[in-house]
Amino acid sequence: MGLLGRLFGGDPAKDLEKAERTLDNDPARAMALARKLVETEVGDAARALVEKARGRLFDNAVAMADEAEESEYFEDAAEWLDRALELLADDDQRQALEGRRDSLLDRAAAADEEPWQEVEKDDDGEPAPAFDTGVHVDAMIDMLRDDVAESYRAAGQDFRRALGAVLEDQPDVALEMFDSLLENGGSGVVHLERGRVRLMAGDLEGARDDFAAAWDDLGSGPLRSGSAESAPGLWADAQLGLGDPTPVVERLDDIADPTERRPDLCVPFAKSLLATEHFDAAEGYLRRARREMPAVHDLTHLHATLLIHRGDPDTAIHALESVVGPACVGGTCRPAAMHVPSLRLLVALHREHGEPKRADELSVYLGQMGDGAVADTASLQPDRSATVI
Repeated sequence: MGLLGRLFGGDPAKDLEKAERTLDNDPARAMALARKLVETEVGDAARALVEKARGRLFDNAVAMADEAEESEYFEDAAEWLDRALELLADDDQRQALEGRRDSLLDRAAAADEEPWQEVEKDDDGEPAPAFDTGVHVDAMIDMLRDDVAESYRAAGQDFRRALGAVLEDQPDVALEMFDSLLENGGSGVVHLERGRVRLMAGDLEGARDDFAAAWDDLGSGPLRSGSAESAPGLWADAQLGLGDPTPVVERLDDIADPTERRPDLCVPFAKSLLATEHFDAAEGYLRRARREMPAVHDLTHLHATLLIHRGDPDTAIHALESVVGPACVGGTCRPAAMHVPSLRLLVALHREHGEPKRADELSVYLGQMGDGAVADTASLQPDRSATVI
């Protein structure tokens, strides 16, 4: 039972059957559904399903790490191992996985430090071609989730040529090629890529339908290694762009679990709760989501918007300050987080409800001074000499 199920009732036995049916193709959704049933009369079976789905997700994360490491994307491989560690139930494996992750991070750092090599020239002294479409298509496919990558490779040469047209900024050509492929029974990955092109062209309804077809075929998991992008997330963005949030609440309710740390699902779900005026549900959901994903500033911005709506600008200011101020951890400072929507909202709140002087200080981060001059970005750096170690 998701949010709407909890509001209006549901059948735990049927919900468990639904979760079990999704296990093979979408273990993340199966686990999210089963977690909602552990306090019901089917609790024992739900807990068993949670553990089974956790094992599937763990195996998938390790497999993605293996694939990323083989392609020498060491940082992405380390991120997948972090995900595996979050799912790990056997502490005996933890030390080995942590050691492998740390080794990958060391290799990623070493790769970043390799010296820049000049572009080789051909016999005429001319630079080699700067952009090889085929190489870029291969690199893009290599970073996809294993089963998704196989679907891309199985889609054929015409599909690869359409992807190349997208990379070469020829969307009309690509769209025509995708249309032709789908007329002949193209797969979910063709719908996915046509949806992207339609989205760029402003055809939100067409993009939404394509992403829905891709979701049915590819499941709700992340599409590529180290990324939160997914077919349902893209579908939700298009659906919200059409101004109809109700289907987003209904369809993401079962899978937008904050503990899964999926901003691609949680952000549009939270937006939809607000847009459909489920304010009490949105309040609790955003608090949980912010605890799980403090670095996803869109969630803080949405929470602040809700707080303002409920007449609590002081708490909204406090929340927004947490994502725009400089932070010092372990004696090392980083610059202010530049989440522009949060920054603009915070400036407006300080001018109306808070401290006008603070609003002036924050305006510097937007690059706007009182006289309209552009601020020197060097002035935004924290003073490291004042850091207490």
